[in-house]
Amino acid sequence: MLRVSIVSPGTVGPVLTMFNEVFNYTYPSGGYSNDASRHVKVELPANQPVTVNWYATAAPGADIAWYRWALNLVDLMTRRRAPTRRLI
Repeated sequence: MLRVSIVSPGTVGPVLTMFNEVFNYTYPSGGYSNDASRHVKVELPANQPVTVNWYATAAPGADIAWYRWALNLVDLMTRRRAPTRRLI
């Protein structure tokens, strides 16, 4: 027997973890949304460089073939070109 789950695009995805010396945060679920409940608020000193490390954990039965990221997007639905190579 094969179990198949059908979901809407963008509703599931890897669970993202972000961390550095000051904080460590893992989202409770995968997917993406610009909902304010998914914003991560961190207090940091002004005028200091900040490094944020991150990794993602694939949903059960899935693999992560490559990552795509952006900073300060105005619209999450903006189409971006796919990467020219896959990272495995």
